[in-house]
Amino acid sequence: MAASVVAVLATRHAPYPSGSPIDPSGAWHGAWIAAVIAVLAFSGIGVVLGRAGALRLRVAVVVAVAVQALPLAAPLLLSQDAYLYWAEARVVTVHSANPYRVTPSQYPSDPATQVASKEWAKEAEPYGPVWVAVGAVPALGAGSSADRAQLAYRALALACVLGLVGVVALRRRSAAGVA
Repeated sequence: MAASVVAVLATRHAPYPSGSPIDPSGAWHGAWIAAVIAVLAFSGIGVVLGRAGALRLRVAVVVAVAVQALPLAAPLLLSQDAYLYWAEARVVTVHSANPYRVTPSQYPSDPATQVASKEWAKEAEPYGPVWVAVGAVPALGAGSSADRAQLAYRALALACVLGLVGVVALRRRSAAGVA
């Protein structure tokens, strides 16, 4: 878990965390690389320990929850998709338009369209009606704030991942599966 904390702290020192590669400045560069390697290694060790019966399910779940929740403290990394989801949701929630016929780019002054990918904002909603309904919830909570929007969509993703962890833990009773 400590490696995850170091990785999150290092991303706070990257001048452009939403692009690739993530390149924190100064000593944070080495800390970022070491932390990412350590997180991957500990994940593999967790699977091995879980399969060997040496990792308790409860410990695996607690670590999984912490490791999945920690990135919420980091900036949005590598992908700007959260802004596109927000822009697509605002087509429905703010502009009362059909997202399958109207694109976010048709609202160039909308705060979500201004931060969404210019290429993808020209496309109509690619997902089905369940996502349109679910994706509207974070948009409604975010209002016109890009920061609240990206955090709300990341929190939704966290809730989904933790739901999957819960399913594995309850149905499989497998520490290795959780790890």
